Amino acid sequence: MKEVLQKSDWGHQNTALSIHGPMTLDVQSSFKLKKGQLFLKSKIFEGERSFGEFLIFVDNEANEYKLSLGGFNGTKGLGDSFVHSNNAYFSTVDVDNDNNREDCEGTHKAGWWFHSCIYANLNGVYIKASKKDGTELSWFHWGNTWKSLKSAKMMIRPRQNA
Repeated sequence: MKEVLQKSDWGHQNTALSIHGPMTLDVQSSFKLKKGQLFLKSKIFEGERSFGEFLIFVDNEANEYKLSLGGFNGTKGLGDSFVHSNNAYFSTVDVDNDNNREDCEGTHKAGWWFHSCIYANLNGVYIKASKKDGTELSWFHWGNTWKSLKSAKMMIRPRQNA
């Protein structure tokens, strides 16, 4: 398995690899949106699917790709685990921008917008069965419980009527 957005070598900013090929997330380009919409499509191992929409702004590299969130709308059962990343800076294993003494990026094996570690880990390690240790692709507020995700897709576009 290749490292996915774990290190700050932004030479791969435009292509983050997953087990299934290029991911939709493009951290470098997303900050240019000014205001954007993030659409999340996910599925847990038990087969249930969810959809969520978030209003977002991702700042530039000089500002550590700070994530600012607005509204959230999701399908029944999908809670807003992203809210814990609001106003967080993007962290990698070699650039620790979170507010925790723990090494969130190393512990959870992913680059992400960590504040006090993890409620969502959509850059986590892809696994073939539910694991629930925080290193895997995961979402905390799925029916108010921690869920390993079988799949997740993030899509960003300019905000409509911005």
